[in-house]
Amino acid sequence: MNNDANMEADDDDQTGYCSRRKLDEQEMKNLHPHLLSKYLAYEAPPKKIKEYQMLTKRRIYERKKLEEMLNQPPADEEEMERQQNEKLLGHLKAAEARDRIRLGRLQYHADRTEEINHLVASQGSAATAVRLEALLPTKMDPRHFPDPLSRITRDRVERLLNDNRQTFVGRR
Repeated sequence: MNNDANMEADDDDQTGYCSRRKLDEQEMKNLHPHLLSKYLAYEAPPKKIKEYQMLTKRRIYERKKLEEMLNQPPADEEEMERQQNEKLLGHLKAAEARDRIRLGRLQYHADRTEEINHLVASQGSAATAVRLEALLPTKMDPRHFPDPLSRITRDRVERLLNDNRQTFVGRR
């Protein structure tokens, strides 16, 4: 038996690892790094390390608690207020979009009117200018096409357009 105990001790000495006794500093220095890491894995950590571990665990616990409080579902009043704000924001965005579309249309119609007026003004004769103005109204309303000319002006335009001999517009 004693021989077996010596043999076990010899085996422990050969590997450099002994689980039954504490190794002193010199023996730890002589251990292979792999064996030293195994030995230290089962050793109790020093007091200072234990304190740091406790502080770290406490910080982690407090942070988790804080995150749980922040991630709680909002109260009914907060939820209703958030929904009202989102609805109001949606209405504001829709109104801005409608305004941008309206301004774009106004700009288009202003440019179109200016171009038509320029075309009418650059015609060679008054008859072609009146004819072009009658064919290209400056404002277009798809629902209603009012007559841009008054009744008296309309009669004068029709007489000018029907004047094949150019008696009204001809210069002598």
